[in-house]
Amino acid sequence: MKLITKFVFATMLTAFPIASVFASDNEIEALTDAEALAVDAKFYSESYGVSEEEAMRRLLIMTDSWESIDQIKNEYGSRISGLYFDNSSSDFGLKVNLVGDDTPVDKILLRKGKPEKVKKNKDKVKGSLKKLGLSEGTVEKAKDKISKNTEAKVKFKGKAKFNKSTRLDKLEKAKQRLFSKLPSLELIADDERTGTAILYVKQDDGTTKEIAEKILDIPVQVEIIPSGIVSTHTRGGSKIVNSSGNLHCMTGFVAKHTSGQEGVLTAGHCLTGNPSLSYTDKDGSLYPLTIVSSVFDGRGDIGFVTANHATSAGQFYANNTSVPRTLSGTMSRVNTRVAKSTVSGSYICHLGQISKTDQTLIQSCGEVSSVNGQGSDGVGGNTYVVVKNTKRGGGTTYDPATDGVGTMRCVSGDSGGPWFANTIGYGIQSGCAWEDANTQKQAKIVVYTSLDYANLVGATVVTK
Repeated sequence: MKLITKFVFATMLTAFPIASVFASDNEIEALTDAEALAVDAKFYSESYGVSEEEAMRRLLIMTDSWESIDQIKNEYGSRISGLYFDNSSSDFGLKVNLVGDDTPVDKILLRKGKPEKVKKNKDKVKGSLKKLGLSEGTVEKAKDKISKNTEAKVKFKGKAKFNKSTRLDKLEKAKQRLFSKLPSLELIADDERTGTAILYVKQDDGTTKEIAEKILDIPVQVEIIPSGIVSTHTRGGSKIVNSSGNLHCMTGFVAKHTSGQEGVLTAGHCLTGNPSLSYTDKDGSLYPLTIVSSVFDGRGDIGFVTANHATSAGQFYANNTSVPRTLSGTMSRVNTRVAKSTVSGSYICHLGQISKTDQTLIQSCGEVSSVNGQGSDGVGGNTYVVVKNTKRGGGTTYDPATDGVGTMRCVSGDSGGPWFANTIGYGIQSGCAWEDANTQKQAKIVVYTSLDYANLVGATVVTK
């Protein structure tokens, strides 16, 4: 498959210790919603240069105002050309681009306040907060934000040329010609902000935009990713090793199969060829994995594996500490009757390594660029979610002392790991692209498969 050479699905060769996702450990208490929010707010604050309190407000809006967003989608339906969060403006809010001359007046996006759940083992929390670089005062501020209603503006703009469904139809009809005419093309994505198609190419001789716009009949942006999009094998909470004992992949979120088995999700490309794999517990014990089901095609990149080992259902690890997060819910790629939908501009995070030479696990974050990305040969099938690097903060120099705060990292070995915001799960890591594939120091974009595609492998993510 051509994409395997482009989305490079690199296998890591060096193992490292990490807390177990499979292991059931009743002594470990997960972070509260407020603690998780406080952690993520640090990253957002560095990315966009706002206070941590303002970051908390924005993150709550992005992860928990879906009822208001659904009302807007239902009201304006086929008029919507784009719907996205604008993080760059000092006046943060939801922007809605509409076809037609009628421009509605501004509305209010509401996120309803919720009481904070009481933590049982508060003494254990203090130690974990220090490891995460948080103070109890910061957590109290997060708790206060969660408990109160939060609002943001919804601003409308009319006179868009095409609605979103029309653009997607044009992309679908033209994709084969685009990949045929443009051999350097790696990924096509729909940009709801500008109503254009983003073409990610390895190189551009100056003709890419003209050729693509003639084929598509819609405006085109060209983004150069010299490395190509590289598949990066799983990371998500626990390591998976091959028959030689070398790190092969990492696990993702705990899920339950239709057969009744509990296991974990990973990237489907990690399971190609039915390799002999084992799960490694945090005490070093090995447990042979059974590959139950996997998909790596036009539908997505996701797999489900089991081991003869207990699972910590509804929990996942977001950093290199021993304190997990509770998985309270999931976000789908697009609207469904039973799930919230991912909005362009959302700020979300994943777990990965610092660099090729420093395998310490860290959380790093980026901004959703598109919920309609497709690789060559139809892999991803217009269903990949694309996340871009915001490139702010101390982490842009890739100094390990900064823990990557403010920038997005992605290293070969990171596929299959969790994408999340606060305690909401978004997806399973698939691949990434860098300025330089040799150093892998600056991730330009990362793509993932949304958790609602777990049904492709007969699985359902387990939440609490």
